[in-house]
Amino acid sequence: MAVWGPDALRDAAAPAGRDAIPDAPRGPPQRWYDILLVPLLAFVATAVVAVLAVIAWTIHLELQARGSGDPRDWLQSLASDPFFVHASGVAFYLLAMAALTLPLAMRGYSLGTAHFPRFGQRAVLLAFVAGVALAFAVVPLLEYLPAETVREIETREQLLMPRNIPEVLLFTLSVALLAPLAEEIYFRGILLPVLARHLRFGAAAVIVAALFSLMHGHIFMLVGIGGWALSGVIFVIGVAFAYAARWSGALYAPVAMHAAYNATLIVPGIIAILVGSQT
Repeated sequence: MAVWGPDALRDAAAPAGRDAIPDAPRGPPQRWYDILLVPLLAFVATAVVAVLAVIAWTIHLELQARGSGDPRDWLQSLASDPFFVHASGVAFYLLAMAALTLPLAMRGYSLGTAHFPRFGQRAVLLAFVAGVALAFAVVPLLEYLPAETVREIETREQLLMPRNIPEVLLFTLSVALLAPLAEEIYFRGILLPVLARHLRFGAAAVIVAALFSLMHGHIFMLVGIGGWALSGVIFVIGVAFAYAARWSGALYAPVAMHAAYNATLIVPGIIAILVGSQT
């Protein structure tokens, strides 16, 4: 089953013959309303878990702060704690994966049958190499960003950089595995096929890449040309991921490419941390 465009429609519309699998799911795995349903499910699940975590943490701080200290600053301390930030990232992407899985399960699909039906070892290897090459191509371009943008990026990276092995593991799990998996399933596994049923593939890829770029928020968080430049880089990368999905006929290739790109960007910092922890 293709994950984009007319092939998905033809698969869904094909009549059931003698060789059809009994009780096989009919229709494409993604629906147009999944564009809103999946983020809504992820938001609700995250909100519920966040409320429970806040209540538990508040009780914990209240017990610790009786007679000494002021627990009112707990939120600020949490927001600046790398362990909490990275653990929250892992929790969010796990909840997002659950939100992506639930609608599929209700239609008789699994993540594998819907988005990973074809596994080509060569395609995955080429996509991984392409992701690494893409990261090496992007890093030199960052030197041409405005100085204030570079300083702001470096400041944010220093605040969130893992400090020990547990934080490195959480950071790596979130950035190099869960984020590429969840983002590719939503953007290239849901948005792209839905739009490609009504538009030319190139137009659908451009729209999805633009939304993918906006989701990263650089254009809002970094004032001036620096934010626009980073958003443009992510836009181009998003288009590349879309064509990787089309080329491979599944999401293995864009997920591998995305994971390789993210991993390559964080490897130098992780190596520095691991070397520092042993000295």
